[in-house]
Amino acid sequence: MLDIVLAIHHSLADGRSTAIFQASLLDELNKPSARLSCLEDHVLRMPGKPHHGHILPPQEELVKFTTSWRFIAGTLWNEFASGWLRKPATDLPWTGAPVRSDPYQTRLRLVTIPAKAVSQLLANCRANGTTLTPLLHVLILTSLARRLPAETATSFQSCTPIDLRPFVQSGSHVTDAADFFGVLVTSASHSFDSSRVSGLREQASGEIIWSLARTLRQELKERVETIPQDDMVSMLSWITDWRTFWLNKANKPRESTYEVSNIGSLRGSPEDTANIMAETRSRWQILRSVMSQCAIVAGPALCASVSGVIGGPISIALSWQDGIIESGLVEGVAHDLQLWMDQGGPVHGQNLP
Repeated sequence: MLDIVLAIHHSLADGRSTAIFQASLLDELNKPSARLSCLEDHVLRMPGKPHHGHILPPQEELVKFTTSWRFIAGTLWNEFASGWLRKPATDLPWTGAPVRSDPYQTRLRLVTIPAKAVSQLLANCRANGTTLTPLLHVLILTSLARRLPAETATSFQSCTPIDLRPFVQSGSHVTDAADFFGVLVTSASHSFDSSRVSGLREQASGEIIWSLARTLRQELKERVETIPQDDMVSMLSWITDWRTFWLNKANKPRESTYEVSNIGSLRGSPEDTANIMAETRSRWQILRSVMSQCAIVAGPALCASVSGVIGGPISIALSWQDGIIESGLVEGVAHDLQLWMDQGGPVHGQNLP
């Protein structure tokens, strides 16, 4: 067995790109002519320049975003209006400690769902009209709500990255964005007000969990249907000084409590699966996939990165900046997720243990 690690800056590639890389690498390794003639002293040196078109241009050149004046005005107001001009916010979400650049340390905790439990979990998601990503949102929410005091954590907010590849405009010089390496991503926000949270604290039954997961799936669907109209990423060009933009967030509250980023499941075997079993066993295969992120300094306090292999396990990497959220709290969330996932998800007629 061999562990292969791809480490890359998010400004160069999104989560979907890492899955594309792994799938392409698997196919290349299984080609009869596969060889590492460019490997010198443990460094892979590529001759010439990258093939034109395989590195995506900026996403605003590929997706035809449209913005209304109402959206632009609202965005600018929220970003630049002085505090005394705004109506005082109520029921603010708990988002951990305010933004700060240090300490420069990311903490990680891995939760692995075995293949047998994955099969049951996905079947239960289908039977309850939802998918894994909304269910994970609700389970993390439930764990946080039960482990944090109601006096200080009355509500929460989460977010989900959304792949923009399906929205690349026709006529673009990119013929098939689905297989290209780059950054094509926006996000959806999910608010869980005090009434939802208090309900979970009082009774986290299977019916309530699945119902909330279905609601969240519908919210995600409705969010996707709005793209590319009035999307926040269409405003990126309005920011002329990114360093100042991020530094201005220091010591201010975060927008989100946590993020669930799911790149899906990779195929573990080569594309030409018609080979006989003996030949297939002698070829390269992917047995597990783990995606993790460094601490998002000015982003959510906790990040859950999800990846898996078709027919195999699913990995959930929890990451956070040291000191922003208590390590004991994240350990508790990891424990809850492991327990609930191993049993295939919530059970109707029962409360979560």
